[in-house]
Parts: sequence; C-alpha cells; structure tokens
Amino acid sequence: MPQATATAATEKKSQSNDTKKAFLDKEKAKERLFGILELDWKTERRSPLVCVTCPLTEKNGAELILRMMPGLLEQDLQLVLMGIGTGKYQSYFTEMAARHPEKIAILEDGEKNKEALRHAADILLSSSQSEECSYEMTAAMEQGVVPVALDQPGLVDYNLVQEVGNSFVCRQASEWSLFGGLIRALENFKFPYDWKNIQKAVLGM
Repeated sequence: MPQATATAATEKKSQSNDTKKAFLDKEKAKERLFGILELDWKTERRSPLVCVTCPLTEKNGAELILRMMPGLLEQDLQLVLMGIGTGKYQSYFTEMAARHPEKIAILEDGEKNKEALRHAADILLSSSQSEECSYEMTAAMEQGVVPVALDQPGLVDYNLVQEVGNSFVCRQASEWSLFGGLIRALENFKFPYDWKNIQKAVLGM
C-alpha cells in the first residue's frame, strides 16, 4: 500500500510539472489571445506581453498606471488591460488603445478572457496591495506570469547577481517605483535563458 501511494504521488507530481512546463511556452497562448482580440500583433516580434487584470479603480492603483503611460508608450512591449473599472479609467485606457492599437488593447471582461490573458502574458503589472490585486497576482503566477508589484508576502525580488527571485518588487507605491520595476523586468526579458529561470521560480519548479 505505501508503495502504491508513493507511485500515485510521483505521477501526480509529474503531471503537475508537465502542466507548469506548458505555461513556460507562451507563443501559442498569445496567438489564441490575439485572435480573441482580433489583433494583428505578431508573436514572433519578441516583445513582452504585459497584462493588467485587476479592475481599473483608484483602490487597485489605476492612477499609478495612468501616470506611467507616457513612459510605457516608449517601451518595446504590448499591453493588455481588462475592460472593467470606474468610468474615468475605462475612458482613458480605451482612448489610449484607440490611439495606439499597435501597443495597447482592452480585453472584454470575463473569466475565460482573463484566463486566456494570464496564459499568454509574460509580465503582470500590479499597482496595489489590495485584496483583489493580491488574488489576481497569485492567479497569474500560477500560469507563469512574472509580477512587477508592490512588496507582498511570497514575492522575492529578482537578484541579477545571485540569479534568484520570482518577481520585480517595487518598494514604494509610486509611478516611479513601479516604472523602475517594469524596466528591470523588460531588461531581463531580453535574455531568454534568464527569463525562463525567473518563470520557473514563479511556478515553483
């Protein structure tokens, strides 16, 4: 009986690792997401896909992301935000998506769409320590999305020298701190081997 239990546990662990490995390959997931969004974005472009999955509200730090937008527009990235939140932020980000369709997109709210976004995204931009943002961050990390976030339990800031960490932690709730964390993530994304290691740390592999 103990041997059978050990075998079952081993098989379960193997299945879990196989599932986690699937989250390391984002290309097919991006193709599916871009199809949902009806976007002509190219997966081979090697631009990181940054997501914001929390509702765009003041409590969830939407103002910080709004203030970051001029700097974000100058970076080599693609940004997808969930289309839910207060009127001020919905209007602003919808307008930004209309002005910059090659870089920004709004995804209709819904759990299936959110799941597709988590599966495809490389980086999660989380601008608040609210319960809602913490939940979204945990859900995204389970699919291999690397968070750029305010300091929270479970996050280990990536150390380039020691090559350890599962996130890019921002010590202050300001647009400058958040933007700095994102720039660090973007720089590390340029090195596929290092990025895979960060993803594995996120997934606990």
